[in-house]
Amino acid sequence: MKKRVLVTGATRNIGLAISKKFHAEGYEVFGTYLSATEEVRAAFQLELPNSRLFHVDLCDSDSLSAFIKSISEYKFDAIVNNAGMLGLLDDGSIRHEFLDFSAQDFTNVVNCNLIATTRLSIELKDSINKGGAIIVIASGFHYLHERAVGSPGSGGAGAANQNRAGGNQAATDYA
Repeated sequence: MKKRVLVTGATRNIGLAISKKFHAEGYEVFGTYLSATEEVRAAFQLELPNSRLFHVDLCDSDSLSAFIKSISEYKFDAIVNNAGMLGLLDDGSIRHEFLDFSAQDFTNVVNCNLIATTRLSIELKDSINKGGAIIVIASGFHYLHERAVGSPGSGGAGAANQNRAGGNQAATDYA
């Protein structure tokens, strides 16, 4: 039986590299994307034949629920929670959370980085084959986050860091 992996955020950056690695190891890749163009999706399918892509807004509870329902019949050898958000400003720079973040901004980051990761881990736990794995991708930065209010450095990635740390713990707790 062919091994299968689910990778969130599969069409860009780290998620794409993870998808390629699993595919090279013989896995069937189920990947999610939010904003990949048709050209990017076609290139993904060409480079990773027999993979499947799903348009999912992991930050939206209804979209996430529909996605989980649509794949719950499949068995996975690994679930890689890679997709997340950082809370960027319109110009692409990192929003300083203390100075520029609202309570709603923080809630949005929590929904994407913690709630979605935890829901995928819990709601798909019966879809993981024996010996399978739940993997949460996060930088080590959230373990060593220290700076004075308003100082340069992290640029205010605290919400993303807090929630990825929580997602790591949830995957450990529910695996």
